[in-house]
Amino acid sequence: MAKKKIGILTYHRSINYGAFLQAYCLSQYVKHISGDTAKVEIIDYTSKISYEIYKSTLFQGKHKIDKWKQRIGFERSCRLLPLSKDRLCTDSLEEIEVFIKKQSYDIIIVGSDEVWKVDGMRGFPTAYWLNFDMGDVVRISYAASSRTDLNRIEQKKKEYIKSAVNRFQYLGVRDQTTYDMVVQIGGGNPYHNCDPTFLIPFTYDRKAFKEKLYKKYKIEKKQKIFGIMMPDEKIVKKIKDKLGNEYKIIALYDFQEEADINMISINPFEWIRVIGCLDFLVTDRFHGTAFALKMGIPFLSVETYDNPQNSKLHYLLDSNDLSEHYLVYRNGNRIYQEILEKIALISEGYDGDKIKKVLQKERLKSKSFKKKLLNLLR
Repeated sequence: MAKKKIGILTYHRSINYGAFLQAYCLSQYVKHISGDTAKVEIIDYTSKISYEIYKSTLFQGKHKIDKWKQRIGFERSCRLLPLSKDRLCTDSLEEIEVFIKKQSYDIIIVGSDEVWKVDGMRGFPTAYWLNFDMGDVVRISYAASSRTDLNRIEQKKKEYIKSAVNRFQYLGVRDQTTYDMVVQIGGGNPYHNCDPTFLIPFTYDRKAFKEKLYKKYKIEKKQKIFGIMMPDEKIVKKIKDKLGNEYKIIALYDFQEEADINMISINPFEWIRVIGCLDFLVTDRFHGTAFALKMGIPFLSVETYDNPQNSKLHYLLDSNDLSEHYLVYRNGNRIYQEILEKIALISEGYDGDKIKKVLQKERLKSKSFKKKLLNLLR
């Protein structure tokens, strides 16, 4: 029996740790499920708009060298992805349709991440809706996310989305907002999936890596390390003023003048290893939160999205009874005191066993996807 050919359509070339790692993990998971029955590859497609936006950021701000180093690290990390032989960078849906048909896929999996965002930088509609003729190709979405309030979408776009999602043989979404959008649009009842980063283990010698980290940056053995993934400079200063004697402060995404160490040019796999060595992390990022959970690191997630109830971060933590790790950002000085209070409470009462149960619960959300894929591969 001939091998099936599976293509994954996602955000693998974004200069974003979470976007890259979810693509890597989903491809590894699909390869694990399919075994020898299929050839699995990430469709090496990038929207021209996103490419130009990421390119332009290399020449902005004070830290151009770090941004170039980061970009080079991401490009090298792409060598570890199972990329399609052909590559395409365009915003033309006609070109995308021709390109995908040429690859002769049996199954295309869209996801994860915000591939169905209606008001994002890539515009609308995008290739990720797969709303064009592909013959007998089976469409699947895994942990697709939109973070879009249906009430804010004009009718013409709603009709397009309905047409698109009804072409899928399996609909998997990552959060409640996307679930509600699909249901209300008339796309049936999708499955909830976990983010694919929860599905693949990342193992390394944490003790040895941490020792190298301490040696390289001349961190005293008595000091702990505190990670920051937020752009707010005042938060970093307040944390350093309060905890600077106990912790070395490491910035892991945005450059921070007040941080002791800035690691904003590391590649995605180095980023994971550093998170695994932290003693605490404060982040406003979904995947910063996901990897803190995964690595068993005490963390606080600060919600900066203007509509928290539609937030992917809120859904992840609220649905897993982890509200003690969640704080909505508010303007004013009070927020800094609230952050410090939360850090103290979480540090004292971190429940590692509870986190392990959350991870087990999340991984179960992939069962329906695995079952569907195995049935298609028979």
